[in-house]
Amino acid sequence: MIYLDNGPVAKRRVFQNVMQALDIEWQTHIPAGRQGWHTHYDPLEGQG
Repeated sequence: MIYLDNGPVAKRRVFQNVMQALDIEWQTHIPAGRQGWHTHYDPLEGQG
C-alpha cells in the first residue's frame, strides 16, 4: 500500500491507470472532517 498526499501526481488519470495496471494499491490522504465520516479514498470504489 502506498500512501500519497492529495497533490497533482495522485490526481492524474495516467498515474491512476499505471498503478491499477501494475496492481499496486494506493490511497490519498483526506484530512478528517473534510468528508465527514469518510476518511480515506478508495480508487477502486464503484468500479464493479
